[in-house]
Amino acid sequence: MLATLGKLLDGHSRSRSRTGEPSAGDLAVVQNDSAVYQTLCEASVMRMPKRTSAIIKPYPGIQFDCTPDDLLKALGEPELNLYTPQEHLLFYRLKRAGYKLRTEFHFHRSRLFYARRTFEQINLVDKDEVVAALRAKYLKDSLFDPEEEKILDPHGNEILVRTSSDLQLDYLRSCQVTPEYRQAV
Repeated sequence: MLATLGKLLDGHSRSRSRTGEPSAGDLAVVQNDSAVYQTLCEASVMRMPKRTSAIIKPYPGIQFDCTPDDLLKALGEPELNLYTPQEHLLFYRLKRAGYKLRTEFHFHRSRLFYARRTFEQINLVDKDEVVAALRAKYLKDSLFDPEEEKILDPHGNEILVRTSSDLQLDYLRSCQVTPEYRQAV
């Protein structure tokens, strides 16, 4: 089963996005962005870091700070493409390793800073298997409590696991301000 789940976290499959009108859920995500980010920041600060030597990628073949065009080349046309005053959002519905995923990519100043994978209609056993695949990929199967800890890479990028009715993996770019970043702003 871990081999199948490895395909979920690795690999380079293209999107099978559908076309159509945005759902009420998609639009609610956009309307609640500031609350979502506040909640993520609070959750991140409250969790203990589990360090990994692996570089966290928000999606296989996708790096933080990529542009929307880079993402379009890798995944194809999104299901939904939205602009807000603060950011640009791309939404995809994907199927990986047998799981239905809604994946959001958030860009600020045309650079990817946040991504979320939501596993829809997932049961408790499958949630545990996805967390086990994360542990295998990033933590060499060491102990990991997804409710109390976050995965942190050498660049300060992190993964937060949130288990509500669905399973959510939040990929956050490092908030550290580097001299190169200061010059670019």
